[in-house]
Amino acid sequence: MSTHRNLLNLLVDYSSPASDLANKISALNWDYDGPRALLNAGHLITVIDRYLAQDITAQDIEDWAKLIECREDLEYASELKYEIEEVINKLSNPVLEGKITPTSCKKMLYVLRNIE
Repeated sequence: MSTHRNLLNLLVDYSSPASDLANKISALNWDYDGPRALLNAGHLITVIDRYLAQDITAQDIEDWAKLIECREDLEYASELKYEIEEVINKLSNPVLEGKITPTSCKKMLYVLRNIE
């Protein structure tokens, strides 16, 4: 598996904090034509659950979502593409979409868990 895809898998799995991956991810070529990493509802649920358990902060989750948003080398689970895009948009743009709070995250979890 390529280094490019390995980094993306670390990102979607939140295996490393976004702050640790930011420079490496930003250095990746946007014209990557290899196999894409898959982001699914389970990834989002896991990260939001970690936030609700106070394992990560609202800033951590925002930074993570910003690294994911608009990447063409990531693929969203096709049957949930719209919902996944919506959650990533909300998490990566709290100034526009509303602050990341336990209440907002519980609402996102409700949507994600009911479409899974």
